Parts: sequence; C-alpha cells; structure tokens
Amino acid sequence: MIRRVVVVLFLLTAVSAAAHARREPIPIAVSYGVFLPSDSTTQTVFGDSWPRLSIGVFDPQMAPEWRRTADFTAYMHEEDGEAKLYSLSFGAERRLSTKGLTQPYVALRAGPYYGKVEVPALSIDESKIGLNANASLGVIYKERVFLEARYDKFSRIAGFDFDGFTFWGGVRLFDIRL
Repeated sequence: MIRRVVVVLFLLTAVSAAAHARREPIPIAVSYGVFLPSDSTTQTVFGDSWPRLSIGVFDPQMAPEWRRTADFTAYMHEEDGEAKLYSLSFGAERRLSTKGLTQPYVALRAGPYYGKVEVPALSIDESKIGLNANASLGVIYKERVFLEARYDKFSRIAGFDFDGFTFWGGVRLFDIRL
C-alpha cells in the first residue's frame, strides 16, 4: 500500500512539474473499466473480468501528429489466485481526425512490467519483470469524456498468459492550477 502511494505521489509530482513549467492546468478525470484476460486458464484461476476504478491526469487534446507518450497501468485481481501486474510503457499516440467535437485516437506502446502471481492451491508464488506491449483505440468527446479499448500483450509469468482487452471510459472532473 505504501509503495502504491509513493508511486502515485511521484507521478503526480512529475506531471505537476511538467505542467508548471508550461503554465498549463492539470486536468483530472475519474474513470472506470474492466480488464478481460483472454486465456481460459487465467480466467479460471484469477477471474474473467477485473474491474478498474481510477482517478488521474487526463489529456483532453490529442495532437494531430504522432507524439511521444508514456503510460503506467496497474492490473490487480484475486479469485482462487492473486495477480498484480504493473506496466510502464512508452510509445506514440495521435489523433486520427480533426473534424467535429470528437477526437478519435490511437496509441502504440511497449515497455517493462513487474508481475506478482500467487496461487496457494498450486504452490505458485512468483515475481518477475517481463515485457508488455499494448495498443489503444479511443475517442475523446468535447475534451471532457473519453472511451477507450486497449489490448495488452504480456510475457508469461508463472506459466500464465495475462494478455487481454481493457474497455474503459472516464469524465474530466476539474483542473488543478499551479
């Protein structure tokens, strides 16, 4: 728990410093979604849907050209076993269209992940650093609401395949001004 708080504070500090340097407000959004592992064995042991609720920084304006991006995502669920995957990926994203009130976008990223898997019934307790690649397709409406579909490909951990889709959406709540 303390590690999670430290990571969140570090990320908010880094984003705040970058926004402060540019003198821009930091948009904050709440989002909800679900991760759906595609492997049937993984679904049986860890659950077939992993709910996800978060509050974080929201980028309401996608660039029309490719730009660098970074993403930190945490997937956690416990059923018969417990799995925690923390992915830090880097890549590029861009808006697909510049017309109207909607901004469809695409993002492609890859990077390391830290995973911890525990299944006491099978005497499995493994932690490792692996590789993650992900692709997202989404839409932002009126710089306030977003919907996104994402596919993650993880290297195997403890013999399990954690590849799967995430579907989520969110709404911009307010801006923090420094």
